Amino acid sequence: MIEFNGERQSLLSITKFALSEYENGEITGSKLLLAEIYKIIKKKSENLSENLKSIEDYSVMGKAFTLMLQLKITNDIDDLQAIASIGYAIISKGIKLDESNNNFIKSRLLLLLVGDSLEYTVMLAFKLIKFSILYAGNADVQYKARDEIYKMQISDLYLHPIIFQSFDYFNQIKLKFDKMMLESYFGNNKLPSHIIDEGLENHEKLFQYLDKRIFEDSDFDF
Repeated sequence: MIEFNGERQSLLSITKFALSEYENGEITGSKLLLAEIYKIIKKKSENLSENLKSIEDYSVMGKAFTLMLQLKITNDIDDLQAIASIGYAIISKGIKLDESNNNFIKSRLLLLLVGDSLEYTVMLAFKLIKFSILYAGNADVQYKARDEIYKMQISDLYLHPIIFQSFDYFNQIKLKFDKMMLESYFGNNKLPSHIIDEGLENHEKLFQYLDKRIFEDSDFDF
């Protein structure tokens, strides 16, 4: 429990309040609250796993971390990487519990689109480099990580058409990928089905890496 507004409240209740503030147009207040929530989790003042007991809990915390990236609560690249990584792990764990929930898929897709700093975690998870600091100056490795994330975005989009059919923003993203695949961006003679399969494999690889690091080892030091 955390002291908030003169009362002892749970991390989840504070997170729900931060999200409601954003929905009510109180952007500054929401941003400040989300920054505090991130600090609490990073300092391990609250056990993240103990606050994730239901599907709703994963949904709330996943939305919060995605919003942290959208509002850019910090300019520190390490913190942005941690936020993207924790958010991805939470949402993907929620998907494991409810694979038919398109809202989870939409949340993960949005996080992948706004969380550029996740590239550094992908570099580590896919063993493209040994330490994220080594990415500096290595454009080829960074582009490789970006392309692996593209495949993850494609698998989420193409396997859940209701998302791009319902939201023009996601439809524009799909049209971009349609063009890229038509132009053989991912390699000659590579069918969309192959790219989707690779995206699914990438999701599983990244989730297994982050599940152990975040939920088993409580390692938020990115």
